[in-house]
Amino acid sequence: QGEDEAGAPAAEAVVSRSERGSYGSVVGRLMAPGGPLSDAELVSSFRNLMEAVKAEVEASEGRPPLSKSVVVYFSIRDMTKFALLNRVYKAAFGTVNPPSRCCVEMDLSENEWLRIQVLTPAKADLERSREIMHVQSISRWAPSCVGPYSQAARFGDCVYVSGQLGLDPPTMAFVEGETLARELEKTIQHCESVCEAVGSAFSSDLVKLVVFVERGAAGLGLGGLAEGCGAEGLPRVYVEVPKLPKGARVELHPFLYSPKGTEGAEITVVAAAAVAEGVGVKGKCAGVEGTACAYAAEIGDGTQWEEVEAAVYGALARFGLEREDVVVFNLYFVGGLPLLGEGSCFGTLPVQSFPVSGCGLGEDMGAKAVVEVLAHRV
Repeated sequence: QGEDEAGAPAAEAVVSRSERGSYGSVVGRLMAPGGPLSDAELVSSFRNLMEAVKAEVEASEGRPPLSKSVVVYFSIRDMTKFALLNRVYKAAFGTVNPPSRCCVEMDLSENEWLRIQVLTPAKADLERSREIMHVQSISRWAPSCVGPYSQAARFGDCVYVSGQLGLDPPTMAFVEGETLARELEKTIQHCESVCEAVGSAFSSDLVKLVVFVERGAAGLGLGGLAEGCGAEGLPRVYVEVPKLPKGARVELHPFLYSPKGTEGAEITVVAAAAVAEGVGVKGKCAGVEGTACAYAAEIGDGTQWEEVEAAVYGALARFGLEREDVVVFNLYFVGGLPLLGEGSCFGTLPVQSFPVSGCGLGEDMGAKAVVEVLAHRV
C-alpha cells in the first residue's frame, strides 16, 4: 500500500477500547501488510491512528479528552523513527501537562509498525484525581523530557513515573565510556529525584518496577542495583529490547503507591504461594488493600493459561480487587508463544503480547515468558 497524492495513510489503524474500572484503556496499532513505509507514509499513517485513538477516547459524553490521559505505553518497531513519531504524538497530546509515557523499541510482528496503549480516567469526574509533574527546563536534578510527555502522573493514590534514562541532566547526553552499572545507578537517582518532586519516596513507595535493557547490554552487568529498589520480593520485571530512546542501554519504569499527606507507604509484599496455592507459576506480588496490586510471574513450557489465571486472580483477591481493575497485562515471550493468544482465556482482560529476546524476574532474564499485571482502583 502506498500513499496517494492526497496524503492518504499507507497503513491501517486498528483501535480498540475496554473499560477497566476507574480507567478506560484504548489500544491502537499501526498495521502495514503491504510492506515497508516511507517516512511520509509513516507520519501520515500515525497521524491517522492518533485521530482514531482520540475519537475512541472521547467517543461519548462524560469522558475526558485525550490530553487528560494518565499514562501512555508506546512500542515502536524502529527507534530511528522516534523523532518523526514524536512530532505527531505532540500534536495529539499537546504540551500542557501531557500524560507520563514509557517508550521502547519492540520486535513487533512483520506487519505491525507500532502499538500505543493509552490509559485515561474512565469518567470526567475522575479528572480531579489526576495530577501531572511536567518540567522541560535543563537542570541538575533530573533530565528534562526527551519528548512530549511528563515526568510523572499521579492518579488517585498511585504514581506512574515515565520511563527514566541515565542521561546527564545538564547536557542531556550519556557520559562516554560509562559502565552500564553506572548508567543504571544514575537512572535510579533520576527516579528518586522525580519521585521526591511529586511527594513520593522511590525506596519505600515502589510497588512494581520494569527494567528495560538494550539487547546485548545485559552481559555488561547490571550489578544487582535494581534489586535494591523498593522492598525485598517486589515484582521486578526485566525485559531485553532491541533499542531504547536516545541510545540508552537501560530504562526504568516505576509504579508507586503514595497517598498525599501521609508519610510512608503501606505496601504488602506477598509470597506467590499465598495468592495461588498449588499453582506451578513462579510469581511475585505486592499491593495495597482495595487500591493497587502488581503481580509478575515467569511462565515455563507446558504452563496452562488456567494456572496463570489462578495466580493472577489469587493476587487480585488477596488485595480486594476485581478483574475489571486490571489496567496492564503484558505477556513477554522468547521464541514461540508458549501459551494461547491474546485474550483467548482471559475474557475482558487487556492482554498485550510482545516477542522479546530475553525476559525474567531477575537480571539474568532466563525465563521463557513473563506476565506483568497491574491493577488499580481510584
